[in-house]
Amino acid sequence: MSRRPIPSVTLALLAFAASNGSLAQIQPAADQASDLGPAQPAPPAPPQGDEELATIPVATDAPPPPPEDRASGNRLIEEVVVTAQKREQNLQDVPISVQAFSADSLDARGITSTAELPRITPSLTVTSSFGYAMTYLRGIGSDAFLFADPSVVQYVDGVYNPFGVGLVSDFGEVERIEVLKGPQGTLFGRNAIGGAISIVTKKAPLDHYTVSAQATYKDFDYWQTRASVGVPLIDGTLGISLSGIFNEGRPYTDGTVHGQAEDNNRTKGGRIKLRWAPAEWTELNLMAYKLDESSQSAQFGPNDHPSPILGAAIRPQDPYKGSLDTPIAFSINSTTYSGDLQFFTDWLDIKLLGSDQHIENRQVLDFDGSPLPLVSFQADPGQADVRTAELQLISNDTSWGSDWLQYIFGVYYFWSDSGLKRATFNATNTDIENGTILGLDLPPAIVNVIKKAAGGLPIPTGGVIEITGLQATRSLAYYTQATAKVTDWFSLTLGARFQDEKRRVIESSAGLLETNGNRIQYLDKSANNDPDLEDTTNSFDPKISLDFRPGWGWLGSDPLLYATAQTATKSSVYNVTNFLDTTVEKVKPEKMTAYELGIKTRLFDNTVVLNAAAWRYDLDDVQVQFASLLNGGTVSFENAGSLRSQGVDFDSLIQLFPSIGGPVLTLSGAYVDCYYTSYPNGSGFNEVTGIYSGNNDYKGNRGVRSPKLSGTANLVQTLSTPIGPLELGVDYYRSTKLYYLAQNSPQSEQKGYGVLGAHVGLLVEPWNLRVTLFGTNITNAEYTTGLFITDFGTNDTRAPKSVYGVRVNYDFE
Repeated sequence: MSRRPIPSVTLALLAFAASNGSLAQIQPAADQASDLGPAQPAPPAPPQGDEELATIPVATDAPPPPPEDRASGNRLIEEVVVTAQKREQNLQDVPISVQAFSADSLDARGITSTAELPRITPSLTVTSSFGYAMTYLRGIGSDAFLFADPSVVQYVDGVYNPFGVGLVSDFGEVERIEVLKGPQGTLFGRNAIGGAISIVTKKAPLDHYTVSAQATYKDFDYWQTRASVGVPLIDGTLGISLSGIFNEGRPYTDGTVHGQAEDNNRTKGGRIKLRWAPAEWTELNLMAYKLDESSQSAQFGPNDHPSPILGAAIRPQDPYKGSLDTPIAFSINSTTYSGDLQFFTDWLDIKLLGSDQHIENRQVLDFDGSPLPLVSFQADPGQADVRTAELQLISNDTSWGSDWLQYIFGVYYFWSDSGLKRATFNATNTDIENGTILGLDLPPAIVNVIKKAAGGLPIPTGGVIEITGLQATRSLAYYTQATAKVTDWFSLTLGARFQDEKRRVIESSAGLLETNGNRIQYLDKSANNDPDLEDTTNSFDPKISLDFRPGWGWLGSDPLLYATAQTATKSSVYNVTNFLDTTVEKVKPEKMTAYELGIKTRLFDNTVVLNAAAWRYDLDDVQVQFASLLNGGTVSFENAGSLRSQGVDFDSLIQLFPSIGGPVLTLSGAYVDCYYTSYPNGSGFNEVTGIYSGNNDYKGNRGVRSPKLSGTANLVQTLSTPIGPLELGVDYYRSTKLYYLAQNSPQSEQKGYGVLGAHVGLLVEPWNLRVTLFGTNITNAEYTTGLFITDFGTNDTRAPKSVYGVRVNYDFE
């Protein structure tokens, strides 16, 4: 597309447009060849707006070729274009570790949710506790699911979700998914010190109709359905798309809750996208998204390893058939509005992005994980209000110096209020008047504060404690990056990000509830009455990257070698839900220094694509989350001294016997050596009594939720039949053991396991219909999706055993 100079645009228009934002899109290649062919530079494509991450390209908005032309080849083969540096580049030309998957590629692998991504991305771990996702990549992540930010960030259609709630939901219809490994803070966003996952759906079409639908039925009477339609309203100028998902089915466990069988799990959501391109020099995209989810399974975690003291009366339970006394519940209600406005000029591209996001989460949790009425927790609601705005100035092919220089400048603003608006603990065997909770002695200071708050009146003997914990975040960042082509075989990239982020405590309060509903409040803290409850993190994080094209044939076809060094920062946070302390503690910012060496190449006449990297990350003041009633609340954060993660990973695509149409194999693996180099005064549980203990030294222990070895393989063979291609596939994921606590105790260990899956699918080309029979975990491997370890023992959430089903896809373009 040729570019014309932009007409005059007023500052008022730019300011108004800054409230809209989304990520740009790169889409599945229009033609999947049966052979990769020689390496070629990425084809030119029209400006697509806020391109952010690795994706699979579509060059134009013209209708793609008929399905028979696209699907006759193996769906694992795809030419990948990425935008990890905010401009379109072939994946093999980008000096960053990236794995990208198109919708077809994900379907061929049977991946439908974030929780399943580790099956195709070694070194990625996605676990969950009570509906909250905790993601680790190359040993870097965060257990944070309430108040601090994740270290591996997730985007959906360009919208940054800074909280873990609901991140294990199904994708619905996607254009592609990208996984960026390593710190991405310079260009990508705040606090992304571990990496980023981006889920992107299709833009609304401008000049052709699209229809897509999928229905899956599998064990446990579980239905997963999605549908979308795209309609051009004004040919070539205005288009709209509508999509939705509805999932419902029985839990895969046979446990009971409050004497009743678990209720069905339900997810429903809808998305509307509007695209307007009135001229070749501008484009506007708007999006609205709504998601509602309810699930008892998210809260079902029976106690299978009771602690010796507080769990002495609890009998170990089968995680698949346990029983809980509390009527547990979990629900999410989220609404997101976003948009982007783009101008394409002869001197640079201008992008204005923005979003507005509201999340409400309600849950009831059996804290002790048993059929005994010991401790329950209810949050009604947890909530987050998030707003973002961003301005990007990006050089293009007609910018000054474009033959040797590429650059970007950006400004990013983040606004958030989040936390627990109201939560209650109901604990038995508690007598505050005599200074006990759960039969154990309370800190004398807390008893004195409570008696003083009661004003001499009798203190109720019940153990219902009500808390509120709300925190505000205001962040402003400036970033830039430039790549200079020094010679034909060497390029230098320099980048930097300056971020000013303020955290403040809106409210941290606690009180005892009397039977008449009155509250004896004994803790009431906020930044309004305590200036120490407001903190600003100022950070400057530079980046340098060297990439080489040495032309050494023994390394393959046009190999890329790169070396990167950078720093990254994760902001401070406050412990705002501590009800056994009179202070609100601050957790210091987390700082990382990162180094990476990598290679990208093609081998054996381009029948093998191989990308590999080695890294070393050193983190100081690592933020660690810990849950213990006797440590003061639902969750609390502390700083480990330092942590090191080093290792190697690779991903490859191999065409076996391409001359006779043999199968395609994807093979990936990771070695992650992650351990604490300093961790004094660590929180844990005494292995003899099970009671909370502090002042532990965890130096040398493995980092949490990160297996030392993980690998995945996927083999797909496509055969021709009279009515369309027949696809046969098998996949396998293997992981060594990991720990859920820095303590590395046996109760926190997930032993090594392997998951085997298989599928057979037929595309009926005359009807554009694909029918797939599949099985996952067909060897019945037992493994956890999360462990919640408390003073009462280990609440164990298990992954489903073998699941079989059928999936039907229909696509028309």
